[in-house]
Amino acid sequence: EKESGLFKTDVGYKTTDGRYIAEVNGERVLIDSKYKFCKTFYEGCAIVVQVIDDEEYYGLINIAFEEIIPPTFQWMKLLDVGVYKFRKDGLYGLVDLKGNIVVTNKFHTIGNFEDNLAITYIKNGENKNEEELYLYGCIDSYGNEILSPDYEYIGKRSEGKMVIMKNNIWQLFDTTNLQIK
Repeated sequence: EKESGLFKTDVGYKTTDGRYIAEVNGERVLIDSKYKFCKTFYEGCAIVVQVIDDEEYYGLINIAFEEIIPPTFQWMKLLDVGVYKFRKDGLYGLVDLKGNIVVTNKFHTIGNFEDNLAITYIKNGENKNEEELYLYGCIDSYGNEILSPDYEYIGKRSEGKMVIMKNNIWQLFDTTNLQIK
């Protein structure tokens, strides 16, 4: 854009000297050139991405552009429950808006939150066909382990219930009262 002196990239606008443009409180602000880009600010912080040795690393900054968490994660995403899901060393965890680790990176996945609960799983070896086996659990957005990851199966939610299986015994988990029946 000739009149503004900005370049449009696949992740937003940058200046000719490589600084990313972020919008903070309706104003365009220049982000430190060490960051490839900055995602939208949410409640005073935003995800930033820094490239080191051709690898992207994710972290958090506040609106004063101070690092809340330096870019050390392999991936990061804001979830609709107000926490960030991150991947480090190939495993997923959660971090809050202040940079506190809510759930350490110990899960092979953390699913989407519904009614403040997310299904998790951890790798539990392989079967005789060399297919990976997993154990499932359930956490809340505060990091509480609602169901420890030792279930062979957790089904989809329906009407406040989930079917679960442990030791080949099927049970019903009430997501409202957090009770197994």
